[in-house]
Amino acid sequence: MLLYSLLLALLWSALWADWHPLLFGVGLGLGFVLLETLSRRGAFGSSFWVRRLDKAFVFGLLYLWEILLSNLRTARQVLLPQGRVRPAIIAVPISLRQEGQIMLLANLVSLTPGTLSLDVSTDRSTLYVHVLDLATPPEAFRQSFVRGFQRSIREIFER
Repeated sequence: MLLYSLLLALLWSALWADWHPLLFGVGLGLGFVLLETLSRRGAFGSSFWVRRLDKAFVFGLLYLWEILLSNLRTARQVLLPQGRVRPAIIAVPISLRQEGQIMLLANLVSLTPGTLSLDVSTDRSTLYVHVLDLATPPEAFRQSFVRGFQRSIREIFER
């Protein structure tokens, strides 16, 4: 539980964008109280919640890596223009069915530099994504999208 408290304290400091030791201590205390409350209610004691936190943490690291790579690609495109930008709108099939999961997916796409969620179809089966520079074939983009973000979101939120 101490490891999770430390991770929550790091997250707390990152969200405040301040690494003062006092603020980190507040985050550590809040994380410990939150985890202790969950464990007393029996929610944290099950291995489901532990797996869920582990998967969310791994997904967070992978998402930060994707943001870093996207920032580098976008900066390269702006600073070293090749004269040929390949913008595209890609229809990506969605396998998620819960509204919150679809909203999280669309927001994560929009937060990644070089991509923007445009719309979700009325039947919630397709997400339309604008890509600043499509370096791969559209089908490869769809497959990496489905394997990456959607699979991770499903693993975190479904039992």
